[in-house]
Amino acid sequence: PPRGLSGLGDDGAVWDAAHNALELKAVFTGQDRGPHRDALVLNAALALEVTGAVADPVAAVRAAQDALDRGDGAGFLQRLASFGRSIGGAG
Repeated sequence: PPRGLSGLGDDGAVWDAAHNALELKAVFTGQDRGPHRDALVLNAALALEVTGAVADPVAAVRAAQDALDRGDGAGFLQRLASFGRSIGGAG
């Protein structure tokens, strides 16, 4: 796969699930406002646009950014962890 995709870092290191989870948490909690956030915003914007939740790509990006800025991602992580614990996971 191309560099930077499928868990292959720019330095050639393969990232594991724990590393990826930490990076995602950093974006959702507002600690990372760099490329990881940009990638998450673009993916969320695409989902919003293709489902018809927004009118155009610019509105989709703004909606995704606003959701992260409001803390919606951090809230989602908390709910997901609670769900995992409720079904016996480590969460």
